[in-house]
Amino acid sequence: MVLNNWKMTCGEYKDLECSAPCSMYSVLLEHELIEDPFYGINEEKATLLSDLDCIFETEFTLDEETLDREYIELRFLGIDTICDIIVNGNTIASVKNMHREYIYDVKNFVVKGKNNIRLEISSPVEYFKKMNNKHYLFTNGETIAGAAHLRKAFYMSGWDWGP
Repeated sequence: MVLNNWKMTCGEYKDLECSAPCSMYSVLLEHELIEDPFYGINEEKATLLSDLDCIFETEFTLDEETLDREYIELRFLGIDTICDIIVNGNTIASVKNMHREYIYDVKNFVVKGKNNIRLEISSPVEYFKKMNNKHYLFTNGETIAGAAHLRKAFYMSGWDWGP
């Protein structure tokens, strides 16, 4: 089962409908809440959004036949870095690596009928600051200080270009 009916909350933006795969930027752009970050110098305003935490949430329904299976796997082909994965109010994982997929057996966390998945994604910029203050790691002058503390694409942290 592919879960595509998500809602995103990020800062002042609440319950924005979206489909996976997506990002905070793609959702805000799709809802015309930010200007195109790839045009002119709009990137400067868009990068400030990286200071915000975001929540992606969806509901899905399971039947008895599905619940009778030996395993019920929840699979993410990618999660952008710092995220708590919560199923029906239970934190099943906290992840910090955008370069891998994650697979969890959620059989003990799901029920017949309506279920909820909540992804609480924390600001990478705040994490960079916190970890760099704790233990300094060198990065070149073009990358956000502290970016080396996280398994995240460097182009998302000031190296090269892109929000």
